[in-house]
Amino acid sequence: MKTPARSPKLQAIVARVIQTLKHEILNAFCVINEQHLDHILRVSQDWYNHCRDHTARSHLPPAR
Repeated sequence: MKTPARSPKLQAIVARVIQTLKHEILNAFCVINEQHLDHILRVSQDWYNHCRDHTARSHLPPAR
């Protein structure tokens, strides 16, 4: 997938989000099926955007 113009940090941000999902969330669960994975990712998205410490962005959730 190509990254949009004028977004040099996008690749690093996406890689960090994926790394967080793999190490902090998916390692703690045994995923049974695709619906279960969707539920886990929905809950983790809420945690990542609202409950997680965002010190690098003045505690603001990442923009969609």
